[in-house]
Amino acid sequence: MKATLEFNLPEEQEEHQTAIDAQKWKSLMVDFLQEYRNRLKYGSLSKDATEQIEEIRAWIFERMETDNLSTF
Repeated sequence: MKATLEFNLPEEQEEHQTAIDAQKWKSLMVDFLQEYRNRLKYGSLSKDATEQIEEIRAWIFERMETDNLSTF
């Protein structure tokens, strides 16, 4: 199976660049979530900082689920 994306350049340059960079953004988010996990698990954060990070991580995972996004 093949999929082809077409863009009218230069009018849709931003959309084109977003499609090209999608894998980089996904990789960045996976790394970001891993860094959050490491700081929660191994860091010496205050209770307040830990709670804030946990809330942000939960929000990110909730959004990923809502938008049918996966880190796989």
